Amino acid sequence: MRFDQFVSPITCWCLGNLSVGINSSIFTTMLLAIFSQFYLRRYRATWFRKYNYLMSAALDGGTQLFVFIAVRPRPPSPRRRSSS
Repeated sequence: MRFDQFVSPITCWCLGNLSVGINSSIFTTMLLAIFSQFYLRRYRATWFRKYNYLMSAALDGGTQLFVFIAVRPRPPSPRRRSSS
């Protein structure tokens, strides 16, 4: 690994997020980044040059679709009248 291209503040920030709460999304993001930027760039350079932009757009679009469907506001529940 060439440490002259290593961005330590961003790496430390992401590793710091792993110590609190639910961290499966951060772990998945790190795995996708390592796969995309290390493996594909080094061993599948032609695929990386041809499809990396498309892959990033698909991942971004899928995330936005999931947020649109899963994280929508819920309608307020009807209030019950008290029988006083």
